Amino acid sequence: MRILFLVPYPVGHAPSQRFRFEQYLGTLEQHGFEYRIDSFLSEKAWKHFYRKGHVFTKALGFLSGYFRRLRMLMYLHRYDYVFVHRELAPMGLPLLSFLIARVWKSRIIYDFDDAIWLTNYSRNNKSFAWLKSYGNIKRLMGRSWKNACGNEWLRSFALQYNSQSFYLPTTLDLRHSHTKVKSSWPEVPVVGWTGSHTTISYLRDIIPDLLEVHQEQPFTLVVISNQPPEFDFPGMIFIKWNAESEVDDLFTIDIGLMPLPDTDWANGKCGLKALQYMALGIVPVVSNVGVNKEFIEHGKTGLLVQDGEWKNTLLQLLNTPDTVRRISAQTRHVIEDRFSVEANASKFLHLFAQTQ
Repeated sequence: MRILFLVPYPVGHAPSQRFRFEQYLGTLEQHGFEYRIDSFLSEKAWKHFYRKGHVFTKALGFLSGYFRRLRMLMYLHRYDYVFVHRELAPMGLPLLSFLIARVWKSRIIYDFDDAIWLTNYSRNNKSFAWLKSYGNIKRLMGRSWKNACGNEWLRSFALQYNSQSFYLPTTLDLRHSHTKVKSSWPEVPVVGWTGSHTTISYLRDIIPDLLEVHQEQPFTLVVISNQPPEFDFPGMIFIKWNAESEVDDLFTIDIGLMPLPDTDWANGKCGLKALQYMALGIVPVVSNVGVNKEFIEHGKTGLLVQDGEWKNTLLQLLNTPDTVRRISAQTRHVIEDRFSVEANASKFLHLFAQTQ
């Protein structure tokens, strides 16, 4: 059986792709599948996509992407399945899903891990925002053979358009990437956050709380991102995100932060930050919203924080190192049992099964 992957970004760069389907490519090969991956953005266009400016380069990258999507129709008939991650194209082409599903009658498996039907765009790409057609996502859900949804909240939305919508969690490869687990802690604890510049505003919102905590109980703040933060913090360490050193960089953190607002967009998140923390034995301290409530047991496998409680929660944790050690010893078991590649390989393969 042959699969055509239609994805937004080049292989190996975007977390959503790496933790949604790229980790299963070896599993597909082991089960006799052949596949081809077509990204909308080329390697060159990807390098400039989230940078400020570069409007001409971005426009040229988009045009090239549209050309590749239209050219794809010429060899679409060679494939048994079309696996679409997030979107067929960032904007326009409303007929593309119709042509694939209705004219070529291809079996589309649509995979998504965000509430991408909601208005949302990078600040550096706001000049292109008016071109996006968020209605295309709902049409794609309805025209797909199956939908693979990153959490149950996303699945409940997709079920309005397609009864063949299934929950497939974001997963981690514990055999080849997230292999280490923390077993010791420094005298001065490290509190950290990881994410892209598009979500760093959530961390910025709690900086006043972190500053108050720092005055009473000093700690080192580590920020891992693709761009430096636009705020100051005493002794802050910025680490530029790098796929090759990602796990080693995360391993420097003892307590991992994941603040989120209580919004529909946040409810669509799949908890990747918290999952990565937990896989490495890092204690997750996260907002009590969305999917976080489904896999973190407060006080046992992490701490769930209500708005306004960040200061007290962190102070209590920093003042009780035994609590840090106790929670750390439990976190990886959750990943092994529910959010590892090994635990979910059969679910991924089932997306290509002919019967339910």
